[in-house]
Amino acid sequence: MNLIKGTREQAELNAAITIANSLRSILTKKRLCVLAVPGGTSVSGIFDHLIAQDLPWERIHLFLTDERLVSLKHKDSNSHLLKPFYQIMNEENIHLFTYKMKKKDKGLTEYRAELKKLGGRVDFALLSSGEDGHVASLYPAHPSVYANAAYFFLIEDSPKPPKKRMSMSHLLLMQSTAGMVVFFGESKRTAYERFQDRYKTFRDCPAKIVLSMKEHYVVTDLEK
Repeated sequence: MNLIKGTREQAELNAAITIANSLRSILTKKRLCVLAVPGGTSVSGIFDHLIAQDLPWERIHLFLTDERLVSLKHKDSNSHLLKPFYQIMNEENIHLFTYKMKKKDKGLTEYRAELKKLGGRVDFALLSSGEDGHVASLYPAHPSVYANAAYFFLIEDSPKPPKKRMSMSHLLLMQSTAGMVVFFGESKRTAYERFQDRYKTFRDCPAKIVLSMKEHYVVTDLEK
């Protein structure tokens, strides 16, 4: 396990540098790559440092690991957290999930098609753990961690409000070339301890999904 630790400010900077280096390595092997990022404020500092990195942003495509089933203009939409990337990326490279209320799949078909055009896989997955160890909208001991969708799926009963969400599946995330999970703040200590417990599976602590990725990192300010 590659551990990035220190104060939150130090960890955020080093996490951003690590992501940038990983993306550069990936881009030596392929023309385009997919970076998956979460909602939530835990990674906002990493975003600020990441956009300052010298990267070929025109070759990088951004997808959300999960999203609330709300319009893009709604205050709860995770899309607002991606605003920093519009400073350095082409808008067409930022793939937002468009909630289509009248469609049975709420827009999953279109989002899946966008990913499939780029190879149908995630190259680097940035994940942020919740207090219970959840990542994306994969919750411990919940049907979400058993969903066998190849790409994305819908949730109607999220333990964390709002109840209706879409998420990348564990099958999609597990196939990522590289990944990083973040634990910031005392409220995440229990989740971090579960993550470190070798007897827990990813279904007990979904943050452990990062360990299935060929290249993986853990970022925390809980170890000095």
